[in-house]
Amino acid sequence: MGREIELKIPLSQDEYDFIKKVIYSETKIPDISFRSKPVFLVKEDEYYSRFNSYEERLQNNEAQCIRIRSEAIYSNSLLSGIGECTEEKSYFTIKRKSYKDNMEVNREDETFVENADVLRELFSEAKYKCWFKKEKRAHSVYGKADSYPDILIHCELVKVNNLLYIEVEVTDENILPERIQAALDAFVTLLKLDPQKKDVRSWKQIIRDNS
Repeated sequence: MGREIELKIPLSQDEYDFIKKVIYSETKIPDISFRSKPVFLVKEDEYYSRFNSYEERLQNNEAQCIRIRSEAIYSNSLLSGIGECTEEKSYFTIKRKSYKDNMEVNREDETFVENADVLRELFSEAKYKCWFKKEKRAHSVYGKADSYPDILIHCELVKVNNLLYIEVEVTDENILPERIQAALDAFVTLLKLDPQKKDVRSWKQIIRDNS
């Protein structure tokens, strides 16, 4: 089981285009340092439940996320294109989401799945239904705000069902949550974003509200 503290902010097309140039080093920001080359990911998520409504899931204390994720990774990614697919893999995830002082803190169990169809068959036998799907197209990179040099931040510039967002997260459990939140706020501020505009809704709720 792991902890992740994350922050996601909706973007305009201009903000999305600017951050993409930063990720691919066409635009420099002095106080951000990237620690990996960007890669392009396509993540397809399937969410499962035994129940027919959100209210039933809450009443029965079912985890907010029971998910199969299929992921394709494109390396050697450039600003003008995504390169070739170098890896495809699937994961099974159970996640319980909570909020503390308006900060999203998740408890997550995840494991690699060699054949996702086996899980799909198991869910069918156990009367679980696929009630929600989403596609996330993400430019992914790791970086740091220079003011927090010990905190590695995973940054994803994403398009989820055609909605534009940035997601930043830290999974290091040895750092105080409050300090991680400060580092995330500093990172997005350097990208000319307002951390107060963060969206605390789940992706399921965001997509429902925009459909």
